[in-house]
Amino acid sequence: MKSVKITIYRILYGIAVFVACLILFSHILQHRDTASAEEMPAPSLPIVTMRSGKAQFNELHGFTDEREPSEYRAVMTPLSPDRKVSAQIQPFGEAITALGFEVRTLTGSRLIESSDITDTKTNADGTITVNFTLKDLIDEDEEYLLDLRLATKGQPDVRYYTRIRCDFDDTLYRDAVAFAEEFHAKTIEGTDTAWLSDYVEPDETGSGTSLADVNINSSIDLITFGELTPKDVTEPVYSLMDVDGATFLLHGSAILSVEDPDDETRTCYYDTQEYYRIYKGFDRFHLLDYKRTMTQIYDPEAKSYANDRLDLGIAGTDQQVVQSADGVQLAFVDGGRLYSVNVDESSIAYIYAFSDAGDTDIRAAYPEHGIRILSVQDDGGIDFVVYGYMNRGKHEGRMGVVAYHYNPAYRTIEEQAFISFGGSFDRLRPQVENAAYLNADGRLYLMLEDVLYEIDIREHRVQQVASSLTGTNDVVAEGGRMVAWTETDTESDAGEGSIVFTDLSDLSQQVIRPESGETLTPIGFLGDDLIYGVSRESDASTDATGMEFLPMYSVRITDHDRNILEEYSVPDYYISEAVIEANQITLHRVQKVDGVYTPAADDQIVSAAVEEGGSALLQTADGGSFGTVVRLQATGFDPEDFRYIRPKEVMYEGSREFTTDSTGNAASDHAEMTADGEDAKTGDAAQQAGSGAASSSRRFYLYGTYGFERYYYDEADAVRRASEESAIVLDDHGSYVWRAARADRCELENVGSGREYLAALQEGTTTAVNACLDAMLRYEGVTADVDGLLSAGADTASLLEEQLPGSTALDLTGCTMDEILYYPTADTPVLALTHGGERAVLIIGYGPEKIAVWDPYAQEPVTLLSRESAKSLFTGGGNRYLTYVKPER
Repeated sequence: MKSVKITIYRILYGIAVFVACLILFSHILQHRDTASAEEMPAPSLPIVTMRSGKAQFNELHGFTDEREPSEYRAVMTPLSPDRKVSAQIQPFGEAITALGFEVRTLTGSRLIESSDITDTKTNADGTITVNFTLKDLIDEDEEYLLDLRLATKGQPDVRYYTRIRCDFDDTLYRDAVAFAEEFHAKTIEGTDTAWLSDYVEPDETGSGTSLADVNINSSIDLITFGELTPKDVTEPVYSLMDVDGATFLLHGSAILSVEDPDDETRTCYYDTQEYYRIYKGFDRFHLLDYKRTMTQIYDPEAKSYANDRLDLGIAGTDQQVVQSADGVQLAFVDGGRLYSVNVDESSIAYIYAFSDAGDTDIRAAYPEHGIRILSVQDDGGIDFVVYGYMNRGKHEGRMGVVAYHYNPAYRTIEEQAFISFGGSFDRLRPQVENAAYLNADGRLYLMLEDVLYEIDIREHRVQQVASSLTGTNDVVAEGGRMVAWTETDTESDAGEGSIVFTDLSDLSQQVIRPESGETLTPIGFLGDDLIYGVSRESDASTDATGMEFLPMYSVRITDHDRNILEEYSVPDYYISEAVIEANQITLHRVQKVDGVYTPAADDQIVSAAVEEGGSALLQTADGGSFGTVVRLQATGFDPEDFRYIRPKEVMYEGSREFTTDSTGNAASDHAEMTADGEDAKTGDAAQQAGSGAASSSRRFYLYGTYGFERYYYDEADAVRRASEESAIVLDDHGSYVWRAARADRCELENVGSGREYLAALQEGTTTAVNACLDAMLRYEGVTADVDGLLSAGADTASLLEEQLPGSTALDLTGCTMDEILYYPTADTPVLALTHGGERAVLIIGYGPEKIAVWDPYAQEPVTLLSRESAKSLFTGGGNRYLTYVKPER
């Protein structure tokens, strides 16, 4: 009987093993069917270049999904008044099956025209020239968005975007592009230094020996590449980033090659970016600003290494370098490419890149992307994100963030998640660079459009951690690990008005609650320590326009255990703003004199606890003919044992995509992802903070000579910085908030007379501010009961936005009179407080010597003041200004 039982057990055990083997074998077969390791596919999308005569400019790269027009600032294509458009398509062997275009308002809210394109010509070199004429439906002085659309056999809808404006002389912008081309050619040739000297302005600030960053103040020797003799591998096609009158901003990309003077068998390749600000004077162009960056494309196979180091060549020293805890593994980003080094094995892995050294495909070399390393493990595993425009691969032609993991054992990279983004690389870049963090549990945190997302890479699920953020009430530490926000949810456990201080490594939270009658404002971080301000509600001040000012009486620095490390508080002084730069906090202060806040001298808090940026592993050295070069210290690396690794990518069927809408909101509270073709789990959320409402913050975007620089939440800060840099400011809708260039003189007409308000002012039934607001609305053709609305509790800014739908009210307190004069040129009056804030006027024009104002106390429609008198008048009102961005027509 016992032997029978043993036999039965053996049979059952055999069956179990057999079934397990079948399941395992089936899983292996299924895995082979759904995944494979391959090289990244080559680019497939055509390129579109705009034309004018024989000139080519504005190299457009295609999108396979639709952009959010208000969040995507495209390059400018000037058109002559005949509205003719010409473009050239480089199909790269792809068959074009359909062509068309759309014209929309700049914010995309209104379709102007849509049509197919039938006038095409295939050229001998395979390119296709297209021509079409826009209908007479657009105004000459307005910008619009042109969406060129084409279809190929592989892609049914590819879009190419450019701004257009129809008030240009054809020859002017063609000459501007020709100037940049000539300047570039002469720097390459290096012989006509006399011609170049007429345009550049060398001084002591441009001295040095590095070719990595050259500008208008650099020496002629650096501008002409020193001892090197570069050649164009790909010639730059210049893009018109902005055109303002006779001033042009241009950007061009090129790949250069240089033969090593000391080794004729070695050729180095470089990514170069050029930026020009040029002005067309009476008889020639003037170079107002110039910058060129140059980064060697690091090629591990070119023996760019030595004992204990890697020779990165000509490059900046701001590359990201991350080391594993045991110091054996290194990962670094150089020129938009990711590499890793195992010093024990003396191996270099070329982990991720869209283009390689010597690659001449302009699609692969397109620079609108970046890479950020999230973690480096002791076994060589690396987690990283690629963000921006996807030049090739599974997501080619899309904008977004891809999370990857590098597996050194299998020498593969594998996509963990893809998050699409509807805006531009300019808007995406600072968000990923400043606020992306991966914790030890495999959870990736991203702050996109003021919504904090958690992406559980292991479980393939995504959810919002905090969505009540406004941009002005949340701060993130460098590296993304620490985040803090002011709670706005009245039902939150933290309590409305409290600061929630979160460590994303373990999701631990500390809550800092305000005392009764006080408010808390997160300012930023010094390292992982939070800086926040404390205000007393009793210190609030409201000016004649209804705008509230609430300064801070104390600034505190606290660690994550809520220990106060330092506090700044000086009797009779208040802090209006705190600005963090490196380890220093600059405090802009005010004093209260006779109940009015007046500016006081700045003060500083300096912390010695914060390390300076940059990696100690990056060092500079004398590179001989190459000037200053950069080296990466890799102690233990032995060139004799060098091994080169080029990982392949795991290609999956199905999708690992998560999509946010244009405001950054998830499609659902627990957004679904799919992995290997199956629905992913949604699971339980992390601790939720906030109500789930969309972010209501306003951002103001600053664009300078070198493109997008940063965004501000305060419009006055943005305008002041733009004034310093001759830049432009845009709002969330893509509308112009401020520009540097303006006419020599202007005056708004038909503002009306102040006589009709004089009696009411004398009787006290209205105020000067109310009269000015009423005149502003009437100028826009709107009649409203201003006195009644303001008496009911409305403030001036909200009243303007309610009565002028689609407009953006601007509080420009603290700006100068000269900065404010942009608005009359934009056909917009400016309300300015005077007489200590008791009165107000409208600024409606200016000339070389006079300022024109509309004064409700005056009998005449226009009062002319000398510039000095006007400046004194506005200073007496505290330099407080209110205006608006007009609604889109």
